[in-house]
Amino acid sequence: MELPDLRPEKRIRVIIAAESTCELCREYTPVSLLELHRIPGSPKTRNGDDPQKSILVLCCACHEHVHVLPLSRKRQRTIVRKRGFEVRRDMRKVLGYKPKPYLPPDNIDLARHYDSLFELGSLVLNGT
Repeated sequence: MELPDLRPEKRIRVIIAAESTCELCREYTPVSLLELHRIPGSPKTRNGDDPQKSILVLCCACHEHVHVLPLSRKRQRTIVRKRGFEVRRDMRKVLGYKPKPYLPPDNIDLARHYDSLFELGSLVLNGT
């Protein structure tokens, strides 16, 4: 699937961010032989969405394989989740993603929340 919203220089930078490696067969491949594949069913990135979650970097053979012998969306998304931290970080930088800052809720009772974690067995003291 073509990615018309990426200019050629940006496409190359995304491929380099993925360490010039096909994310399916894990083979190092020259940049000119790697392609970007949009995961079917992934929404076009809206403001606030992480764009690296909707694309894969694939060699020509694997890209054809994904279309001829369909690779399930679930498997494609699993490949994305297994990306290393540096690859995700570099792809996000190239694609211009800026996450929203985290704002903790201002109305939480921390003491009660802490106690509820003990009741649920989520926290254990001294390994007991």
